[in-house]
Amino acid sequence: MPVKQNLKSVAKRALDVAFNAKVSGLRLVGAVDFKVPPNHNLRTTSSTTIRHYYESGLTTMLPIIVAAMDQGFDFSKSQNVLDFGCGVGRQLLHLSKWYPKISLSACDVDSDVIRYVKEAYPQVSAYVNAFDPPLGYRNESFDMVYSVSIFSHMSLGDRGLWLAELLRIVKPGGLALITFNGLHSLRMSHARGLRQQFTEEKFACEGYIFDSNDNQNRIKERIENPRFGQSARGITRPYGETYYHPARVDEYFGSTGFVVVRLLEGIIDRLQDLVVLKKPVHRDTHAGSRASQHASRG
Repeated sequence: MPVKQNLKSVAKRALDVAFNAKVSGLRLVGAVDFKVPPNHNLRTTSSTTIRHYYESGLTTMLPIIVAAMDQGFDFSKSQNVLDFGCGVGRQLLHLSKWYPKISLSACDVDSDVIRYVKEAYPQVSAYVNAFDPPLGYRNESFDMVYSVSIFSHMSLGDRGLWLAELLRIVKPGGLALITFNGLHSLRMSHARGLRQQFTEEKFACEGYIFDSNDNQNRIKERIENPRFGQSARGITRPYGETYYHPARVDEYFGSTGFVVVRLLEGIIDRLQDLVVLKKPVHRDTHAGSRASQHASRG
């Protein structure tokens, strides 16, 4: 491992120690009464402070809960819910506290964050999934699946593969609530001087943006020599910032068997869009295979 990478790992470990001491101090004075991940994990959520970590969990989870309730989902009952791409549990922090009757599962490609989730939320069934389907769940296992800022990084082909897989594990009549970058997100990026090459006109015409500087050398390096605190652990193909135009949501999210019920723009953490998908109750026996074929072509 190059010296620079060694130094980064050492620095992140030192920051973790200092951060943990800070959290312990805040607990002593009663300022923190919730689970806080190590600093290097917390920053994978784009949070730089404990307060933002907590609040962003609220501003991402609350819209999902309300949208699910709008579709008749009852969180007071014992139902199976999956957090797909759970990270360090910003959403699990709140959901597990508010609705203890829900049977929660979680998965992520990053073994480091899953190690934390297992320790912090022993009541949640968590495991490390591969970057490619299938997930380790039986057909029609979940009443609801939600995924925060995962499809906002996938390529178009990977989007199709994973939508087909989520369709497989959701029960008929069940929900999938997915957040992603849309027109509102692009405008926010433009306001910060980012992605100026992707104009709104171009976005409207093409319907899709995948902005990635990932390459095969970087992917190979993080697979063969993962570092402490490294971002994108477990990701084996190019990833980046992905945007879907609201006018094309039916095409991109309703093409693998789900029905697009509702689109809520810019509602997630004041940045991302939320699409509410429902699995039809009655489907012909060949729908799943056609969905997988469509996804592989995507």
